[in-house]
Amino acid sequence: MIRTLGAVCANLWLWSIAPLITGFLLVRWEILSPKLGLGLFGLGLLGWLLAGLLGLSLVVIQLATGHRPQALVLLAAIVPVILVVAYLRNSAGEGGRPPPIHDISTDTVNPPAFRAASALRPGWANSTDWAG
Repeated sequence: MIRTLGAVCANLWLWSIAPLITGFLLVRWEILSPKLGLGLFGLGLLGWLLAGLLGLSLVVIQLATGHRPQALVLLAAIVPVILVVAYLRNSAGEGGRPPPIHDISTDTVNPPAFRAASALRPGWANSTDWAG
């Protein structure tokens, strides 16, 4: 039974690569909309995460019963989990907040003066003067 679950885990891990790659490439080549491409990419990540969790549970079962974990199961267990966690860590950024935006004006020839804003800004903040 463990061998069969290991094969399922390995196949799930391998077949999850297809939506990851095709989702990215089909959006890049403008065949799919970005929303569908992101959905395919997410489906691939979900498959990798499921394969990783299944693989980790198989490794725990094998260690608990005294058997040595199969190398393919261990690979299928660790790689997806590390990649998904790294992806989620990078996508979180600074708590999901948007980046700070400053020096924005639609009139670059005669931009508005920021008199009140300058008084409210701390001394270490960027200058509100237009350099253009």
